[in-house]
Amino acid sequence: MTDPVPSSTRAAIRRGAVIPASPLALDAERRFDERRQRALLRYYLDAGSGGIAVGMHFTQFEIRRPGIDLYEPVLRVCAEEVDAYVDREGRPVAKFAGINGLLPDALHQAETARRLGFDYAIISMAALGDHLEGEMLHHMRELAKVMPLFAFYLPLVVGGVALPQPFWRKLVEIDNLHGIKIAPFNAYSTLDVVRAVAESGRADEITLYTGNDNSIVHDLDPVYRMGASWVFNDTTLGTIEGLLDGASGTSGRPILTYGQGAEEAASHGRLLGYPVHIVQEMPTWEADDVIGAGFGNWSEAYIVRHVKDVQVL
Repeated sequence: MTDPVPSSTRAAIRRGAVIPASPLALDAERRFDERRQRALLRYYLDAGSGGIAVGMHFTQFEIRRPGIDLYEPVLRVCAEEVDAYVDREGRPVAKFAGINGLLPDALHQAETARRLGFDYAIISMAALGDHLEGEMLHHMRELAKVMPLFAFYLPLVVGGVALPQPFWRKLVEIDNLHGIKIAPFNAYSTLDVVRAVAESGRADEITLYTGNDNSIVHDLDPVYRMGASWVFNDTTLGTIEGLLDGASGTSGRPILTYGQGAEEAASHGRLLGYPVHIVQEMPTWEADDVIGAGFGNWSEAYIVRHVKDVQVL
């Protein structure tokens, strides 16, 4: 049984936040410098960070090595500084603990992070590079029993593993997976993850963060296109039904949308040059009439062949 993340912290992470990965502070003798580590954390917090990630690549994976043994001391110092800030300022800040290594070591790290009050474990699969995808999924499922998870898609050049869309589609079925940091530095790999979340129907539960330093602005673009289905940020980001008529094109085709988020969906679609119509309710469609569909928490959108016998607003 894992400890629940405070609702205010979950909400802050869902809204979107900057979550820096903390470097490791060392003195001139290359020893852990607790005073400077605390100062660095205060800098990030005072600058408005919505979360702090500790124990990841910037903190150096080597802190886990026997003889160095800095994983718990560094996590404890950072957790204390974040908790003191939250108590003082009343603003939620999420604590992310980087988890690395094979399952026995990873479980020990997750248990340590949970004991120190971290909210999420963010999992690097770099150590699993030679493992089968099924073993990687087992690794994540076991860690999910300890605490809430974020997955971490690392670049290949720093030890990451190329993971296909079907892997991500299975991964997002893990109930205690709350987010994914996407940083493969590859647009196609990034879209594999976005598509998996969209198709899973868990877009309102799994938060996506970008670490693609080469395409930060592009990744934050509010509009994604999946096949012939347009996905409009939170308004229709959800389960994307496959094309009902995959042979048909979408250029110039009208889009019908309705629901609480329809106004926002329509504005995005019109910016893209699509004739978007807001309707009071959706009719029952014949399969041949619909080219693509998108469903979300607040609206639905359909790309259709024509607007006929539909009352548009």
